[in-house]
Amino acid sequence: MITGGKLKRMLRVVRRELIQRRLPHGLIGPAYLWPSADERVHLHRTLWWKHGDRWPRPLWLAAEFWLWLRWVCWHAVPACRRSLRRMASVVEQEEGISRRIQRLRILKLALFWCIPPWESYRYRLYRAPNAALDYIYDAETFAYHVWRSEPLGLQADSIKRLQDKLHLADELAEDGVPVVTTLAMAREYREAPWFEALVKKHERVFCKTNSGNRGAGAFSAWSTPEGIVGQTFGGAALPEATAVEAAWRELLAKDGALIQPYLANHPDLAPLAYNRETITVRFISQWRIDPGEDAAACYCLSAELEVPAGRTANGDTFYAILPIHPETGAFLPPEPRLIAEQAVRDAVLNVQAAAQALGRLPDWSHLAELSCRAHDGFPDIRAIAWDWVPAPSGPVLLEGNFGWGTAAVQARLGGLISSLRNIRMR
Repeated sequence: MITGGKLKRMLRVVRRELIQRRLPHGLIGPAYLWPSADERVHLHRTLWWKHGDRWPRPLWLAAEFWLWLRWVCWHAVPACRRSLRRMASVVEQEEGISRRIQRLRILKLALFWCIPPWESYRYRLYRAPNAALDYIYDAETFAYHVWRSEPLGLQADSIKRLQDKLHLADELAEDGVPVVTTLAMAREYREAPWFEALVKKHERVFCKTNSGNRGAGAFSAWSTPEGIVGQTFGGAALPEATAVEAAWRELLAKDGALIQPYLANHPDLAPLAYNRETITVRFISQWRIDPGEDAAACYCLSAELEVPAGRTANGDTFYAILPIHPETGAFLPPEPRLIAEQAVRDAVLNVQAAAQALGRLPDWSHLAELSCRAHDGFPDIRAIAWDWVPAPSGPVLLEGNFGWGTAAVQARLGGLISSLRNIRMR
């Protein structure tokens, strides 16, 4: 018997996956319909198919056909037009590639492979469209991480442990990993006079879901003489207590919510951030499994400093990203990014220059050691992204992520698929 709660959850899934979603769950192209010697085609097809593991296959195929049809017939062309309006003149000026060539190449990728135009610009595929299959795209990210971890014996319980931020913090604290304190947790909405007391006691607090990622619904709040105000993770102002309350309700509608102290930056880094907002370090640890070795070794796949650098014209926060040398902690020259707004470009370049002048990240060796210590508890997960705040007392862990975004890694190291071309798919 289907209960009312279960029916609501099913309807939410249908709405999210078939109505709100515009793209299939991965790359879909005509090349899947005939044999191909290109290992990249086999891999992308495998990742797309893996997304449907929990669905009845006929239902999965029908849903994916619907999403593909919607994208090709309705959404692809308008999406390309929007991206061209925003980025074509910048590319034409900086790289000398005409608008016509850009249009033809990104539209072909959008229609033939369902690659969204914003990702074509992210990886500069208008320059080399034949390299499109070298990359992992947003729609494939989760399936990619599952596929990479399966040879290690991936367990669903490990993913659940990693994504449960409250229990993960308790677990890692026992192993000596410094983690952010949770002041309170709520699993459903309730009147919150205690919330005002927390804000006043700790000056500023940060609220986020217990299992979400990418800052979905997160916000900070603090007291002023006029009352409680706040700011969303994306940078939008919450100018009064009613707006903060609405954000709190929306957060709890997604998942259980955590209230944590807002962490200060290390004094060497604090001047870099816009409005002294929190700077984070993303450290991606990965198991190195060499043939003939019984034990795996943990190493840094990628690391970067993420600095809030300002606000766009519509109020969204933009970031300056600095890659970090995995062995020394030195700031590396940033990868070139296509930025349409001149003011945003200037602000990002200024922050990046100031960070490079510092030389290296404070407490880097300790942060790297702590990241691998945290990863020791997850021998069946190939790579984990750890988000740290470089605080005055040393690095403090915010959370670990299983389905971490691959864009920054690929922008610097190249497409992740290109390193797997010799892997024969089952």
